[in-house]
Amino acid sequence: DPDAWEEVLDEGSFGGDYQDLIPPDAEPEAYKTDRYSLVRGTVLDDNETPMEGVTISILDAPEYGSATTGDNGQFTIPVNGGLHVTVKAALDGYASSQRKVEVFWNDIVMMETIELVPLDPVKTQIYFNGDPNNVMVHSNYADGQTLVMVFTGDNIAIGTNADGEEIPTDTLIVSGTHYKDAREMPAELPPTTEFTYCAEFRAEGYEDVEFEKPVVLWLPNTYGFDVGTEVPLGFYDRTQGKWIPRDNGVVVQLLDLDGDDTVDAVDADGDGEPDDINESGIFTDEVLGLDQIDEAV
Repeated sequence: DPDAWEEVLDEGSFGGDYQDLIPPDAEPEAYKTDRYSLVRGTVLDDNETPMEGVTISILDAPEYGSATTGDNGQFTIPVNGGLHVTVKAALDGYASSQRKVEVFWNDIVMMETIELVPLDPVKTQIYFNGDPNNVMVHSNYADGQTLVMVFTGDNIAIGTNADGEEIPTDTLIVSGTHYKDAREMPAELPPTTEFTYCAEFRAEGYEDVEFEKPVVLWLPNTYGFDVGTEVPLGFYDRTQGKWIPRDNGVVVQLLDLDGDDTVDAVDADGDGEPDDINESGIFTDEVLGLDQIDEAV
């Protein structure tokens, strides 16, 4: 109802001049005449082609509704200035992106270009049947690198759906998508962190999945870090809009102890000898699943 906007935004004000940009699904009472501002930007795909039809919204602020990019990839969404807002960009088939931007009162903010990455189409069905000897691997080769996840049948998975319900499940369909650079990342990195490697891990039908036992993740040592180097890990929580630290990983060297061209141990400290990382008394359980991989990790 256009009259509703006139009741909130004073005629002749900054907001009055741009009130036609307010999304139809926004709440009129959310906007304040003296703070009304605009956030503008552009969304490209990973080939830097403008993306049409991308949904733009503001994290934790449903009252601002949602905008959509045009055929030039550009968008405008009104917000109240005087604070930082987190802009969300989402399109089916792509990994969503969030970017934080500072907005002043009665201002037009041009934010940095957002790039969306298509979700990797390679998927693997994982079964949790209680059998620790049931070793299942998801792997895909993209951008010249191999990404590997290893699951065992005795793990327990609890998925969270779009409604926030936690549901135990004995089957998952998993995938992994590689981000090539910082511009493609799901969010800007913390100021003390530099881009090295990032991947999007998904389970079809779930917003999040928690496992009772660790899921082993193998990534390439692209930058040639020394064996034994600790690798800081973290993930971006799109619900909270922030990066969450995890336990560090470690750079290892894959070993073939018996010369049969199959990985059967790892060196985790750089001395060239196999290491029993989980203190199980054997070396082979550190490399479960790698015999199923064709490409080198």
